Amino acid sequence: MNPRKHIYYITVSDVQNVAKEIGGRRLSDSELKNVVDKLLDRIQWLEPLEYVIYTETSS
Repeated sequence: MNPRKHIYYITVSDVQNVAKEIGGRRLSDSELKNVVDKLLDRIQWLEPLEYVIYTETSS
């Protein structure tokens, strides 16, 4: 597999769609930047990755 292949990503459209669903509107550029900056600190990817590797691979 290509080592540079993206496995999962979230787009600005994804963020704006959620904002519209929960708040009824799109975020301004400054709100979007703030959300993206904070989101990057909150996404927990290591533990789920470790779990799947541990449970789904043969040892």
